[in-house]
This record gives sequence, structure tokens and C-alpha cells, in this order.
Amino acid sequence: MRTSGTLRLPVVAGLELRVHDPVLEVDAAGWPTVRAAAALRGAAADDLVIPQVSAVRSAGTWSLGGVVTAPDGTAVQLHGHVSGDARSLTLEDAAGGTLALGHAPGSAAVRVDAEDFAVARGGPTLATLLGPHGVELDAARISGAMEVTLGAATRVHAEDFVVDGVVVVDPRISAKPVRLGAVSIDGDATLEGGRAEFQLIVGHGEARIAVGGHAAADAVTVDLDLAPMPCDALLGAMPGGTADALVGMRLSGEIAASAHLAVSRAELERARAGIEDASVGELTLDFPFLERCRTLADPANVDLAALRGPYRHRFADDDGRVRERVLAPGAPQFVPLGRVPKIASAFIALEDMRYWYHDGFDREQIERAFWHNVVSGRVRRGASTISQQTARNLWLGVDRSFARKLQEAYLTTRLETAVSKTRILELYVNLVELGPGIYGVDAAAQFYFGKPASDLDVLQAVHLASMAPAPRTYADKWKHGQVDRAWLDELRGHARRMHRNRMIRDADLRAALHGDLGLVDRSR
Repeated sequence: MRTSGTLRLPVVAGLELRVHDPVLEVDAAGWPTVRAAAALRGAAADDLVIPQVSAVRSAGTWSLGGVVTAPDGTAVQLHGHVSGDARSLTLEDAAGGTLALGHAPGSAAVRVDAEDFAVARGGPTLATLLGPHGVELDAARISGAMEVTLGAATRVHAEDFVVDGVVVVDPRISAKPVRLGAVSIDGDATLEGGRAEFQLIVGHGEARIAVGGHAAADAVTVDLDLAPMPCDALLGAMPGGTADALVGMRLSGEIAASAHLAVSRAELERARAGIEDASVGELTLDFPFLERCRTLADPANVDLAALRGPYRHRFADDDGRVRERVLAPGAPQFVPLGRVPKIASAFIALEDMRYWYHDGFDREQIERAFWHNVVSGRVRRGASTISQQTARNLWLGVDRSFARKLQEAYLTTRLETAVSKTRILELYVNLVELGPGIYGVDAAAQFYFGKPASDLDVLQAVHLASMAPAPRTYADKWKHGQVDRAWLDELRGHARRMHRNRMIRDADLRAALHGDLGLVDRSR
């Protein structure tokens, strides 16, 4: 018996099996067989196409069989059984990996058991559910067990569920594709009445992180705890593409870490409305890297000893050409720190007021920047110290991704222990970008004012320091040699603050308040 049309069968919430043009056959013993094409459809996923499927009933049990064809043409075998007390469906990929779903009638739970199953071969539905935009699953495989209970409360329980071979492509995380090894997940998550709670253990390499917390309409709380592990193993647990500047580094010691974040949604809205006394939440971080980890070998491209002498700095310019500068007295466009005290003071005042007192990180500014970005809903403020910026300029380039920030943090600790604060500041003022192809304050002084950096007054020094956050934008804005009144007032305000902090003399302040900036007209 042949029929035409589509039969719609609900599978679980959000997923529906659509059977097209089924054919019914009955053998001499009276047992039926149904053959059809089918598609699994979900609101959040594309179709999973099943070009052929058969269902045979015998002795009270329906047996399912068929073939699922992946977009690349690879066939995945489908097997299943439906009886009065159990339902199961198994997919088997070409390499023998399996994905099995089991459900008992009357139960709200669906069990998923996987063994080295290729995610991409499961078809677009599975790939879309497991991999949002920016995640590549071509080589990803899953193993382990998971149980999903549907009802008034949705509960997910994972037992050594492992996803291996995922690649994340997101420039905010890393400029290079991030290649994850085996990521294990154990624990429970519950969603009920708009409130989510989770207690999970997430592992990658030798690292194991306990992730707990809840999210509701009024607040979000997250706690992270890194189990004690060797420092060198923590480095090895970093995914591929996130530690390329640290190749060759070796560490000794053992480390554990923790973090706590709590955000009040009501206070967050108050802060966004401009109410200054709003306390958005709590943030605590305990990551005793400096206290617990000792460096046995620096990365292959980091020569800290050379920084104490005539260091040869290599970097790529805007055209991708590798350039070299010698950072030492007597070298072209290098200026010793002692010859530019006003410029040094200006950069400290505008970029890192606590420079002489911190260990490379201004934790107070980091926390302020974090909450400012939370309130803003996007990253608008950084908290990099002069030490961090110097480490980035020496070894990392212009990449501002999260992975680079992690590497920058380690390299900053090494820089602070290897050379003096004075030398770090000297390296900074000779490396800082202050316009297109303009590196260092001496080159900038010649470009913008037509004279050496040692001849700049306080107002001109503050102008250069004020350009550091967006040098190319400001270089184009003031190319005619004229600045607007608001910019000039801002520069003079910085000069007053420097005077209050005893960074400049009375005569320097008077010159800044009444003098002319003296920019060169570069428009011609």
C-alpha cells in the first residue's frame, strides 16, 4: 500500500520527525513493514535528512533501519527499536562511532550515549545544536553519557561527556583558530521557571575547573575553582592557538585558583541609568601565579637578558615588512629616558599613575575597567599598565584578543623581574605607536612638532601622551596643525593634575596654561 503526504511525529520538545510518502507492506505472517523518506526538523536547527528508512514490526517490537546522508555525502547508518517498554535510536558513522538515544514510555528522561561519534557526520541538526556560529565541528567527536529530563524543570546530567576536536574561530578570543583537545563535562544543570542552576566539572588537558552558580531574573552568580595542578601542566592545558608566544616556556611549582562573580540585575540597571552609588556586584580573583610558579625557561623568542643592553627589536610594519630598531643610546630615533623627563611624566600621568608602585598590574584599575565594561555591555575601557603595554610592544604586536592578554600577563611578570622600572619606561617611550608608522617619542616629536623629543614642553608632551589610545585617529584629526578648544582645555587639565601631583614645576604649568601647542601643518 502506497500513500502520499507527510506524517508528523513529535520526538522531544522542539524536534519533530516528518515521514514522507510511506509505503506499507504486510508479509504472509501478518507482520507489517513501513518504508519511507524522513527528515528530523527543529526550530533551532536545519533538517537532518534521512533519504531511506524502514520500520519492521515483529513480536511486539518495531525495528528501525536506514541511512542518513551527511551534507558531504558520507552515509551514517541508523538503527532503532520501539516496544512497549523502551525506545532507542542509534546512529553509526563510517568509522564505527555511535550515538544512541534511549527513552522509556512514561519517563520524561532521554538518555544519550556516545562513543567516538563524529559530530559533523550526524548531519546539520546535530552540528547546529552543538556548534553555534564561529565553531567548526568538521573534526569534532563526542563520547560519554548524558541524560536530559524534560518537564516543568529541565535537568541535564552529564557523566564523563567528552567533546574532542572543536575549533573556535573568533577574533575576540584569539587572532588564530583555537583548537581544543578533549573537553570533559561532568555534573548537573537545571532550568526551572526562568532560573538556571549548574554544578559542573570542566576539564581540558590536566586542568579541572569546578563551575557552579545560578542565573535568574534578579541576579547572576558564578564561582570557578581550579583544582591544584602543576604550573607547567596548566600551561600545557591552554588550547592550541592561545599560547603561540609562550612556546618553549617551562615552569615548576603547583597552583590552584578561584574566582567569584555576582551581578545584581537591579543594580546593573541603576548603574546604566547613571545612578552613581549603584553597587553592581562582587568580583574576587585568587590566582597566585607569581607566588606559586617559578620560570625554568622563558619562551624561545623572549631574550630578557638582552633588554639590559642594546636590544635589537624586530617588528612588522603596516606593509608587513619586518623592521629592526636598536633600543640603546646612540641608535637612530632612540632617546634615553633622562633626556625626556617631561614626556615620561606625561605618559605616567595619563596612562599609569601608579606605575612606580605596582608589580606590573594595577588591580584597582582592572576591577574598575571590568565593571565599567559590564555596565556598558561591551568592552570600552582597558586597564593595561605601561609594563603590560611594553611587553605587548616587544613580543606580541597589535593583537588585542583575550588569548593575547593572557600571554601579555605572563610576559609582563617576566619583564618586571628582569629589568628595572626605569628601563621598562625607557623601552615604552621608544616603542609606543603615536601615528601611522610613527614609533617612539623622538620620531613623533619630529613628525608633529619638527624638533627632538628632548625639546618638547609640558603641553606638547601631554599632547603626545593623549594620542596613545588612538594614535592614527588623532594623527589624521590634527593633520592641519590646529586643535579645537575642547582638546586644548583637556591638555591643560592634565597639566594641572600633573602639577598637583608634583610632577612638573610652577613654571612648566604656567607655560602649559598660556603657551601655544605649536603643531606642524602636515596637510600639505
